[in-house]
Amino acid sequence: MSDLTINHPQLRELYEYWLKKKADQRWPRRVAIDPIDLGFCLGYLALAEIETPFRVRYRLVGTKLCELYGADPTGFYIDQLYTPGFRSHVLAAYRNVVDQGAPFYDE
Repeated sequence: MSDLTINHPQLRELYEYWLKKKADQRWPRRVAIDPIDLGFCLGYLALAEIETPFRVRYRLVGTKLCELYGADPTGFYIDQLYTPGFRSHVLAAYRNVVDQGAPFYDE
């Protein structure tokens, strides 16, 4: 089922969940995603909104990510949060997801 090699068990489980929920569609429908199913990683998830023209805003950020960031980035755009070099890396990852219609994995 998986076409990515993901060594981290929670990330692999999340990827498998995404594949299952998307079925034969490009993306899983929002209504197909149940946060209860994601309890194993919910604190590490962020929900991002992609605007047109291309701009990415964090709509909701998990508590564990907020702890790692040292603040809650909910409501902020990526271009407001990161240094230019890291910003371009993050935006490229989001662009890849949008263009390919598939998850992006990077270590």
